[in-house]
Amino acid sequence: MTDSFSEDLSIAARFMWKHRNEPQYWTWESLTDLNKVTDSPNLNHAVAWNIITVLEGKGFLLSFPEFQKDGQIIKYPFKLHLGDLKAWRRIKRSPSCCTYLINLWEDFSPKLYAFIIGIFSLAIASVIVYALQRYIDIKWPAPPN
Repeated sequence: MTDSFSEDLSIAARFMWKHRNEPQYWTWESLTDLNKVTDSPNLNHAVAWNIITVLEGKGFLLSFPEFQKDGQIIKYPFKLHLGDLKAWRRIKRSPSCCTYLINLWEDFSPKLYAFIIGIFSLAIASVIVYALQRYIDIKWPAPPN
């Protein structure tokens, strides 16, 4: 069973990502039925407000001062911050039983690769040291006691 807010968050993030290259500002109304775009997520107003504040808090949206457009004051406008593409990829994923594991793997895999390379480096260094030690022992044997 998935959390409905998490599902709404991923739907909103996918919608915003799809429209990222269009010149626009984002408000909470952009995610509700007040937005006349055909593919609008049509979220509940309270949920849309919470999603916008969550996205701003996580750094996906940057707020800028209110302004006037077509004789109407636009309050609480935001623009998308596309700096962290990995974070956008993660937030756009629909929550499922495997999402946690996928995110964990993405976080852990670079560390695992570094660990494996470190182990291989130690193994190769050990083989080289052993080979040099054997060569030295054969070439210049220790004097008998």
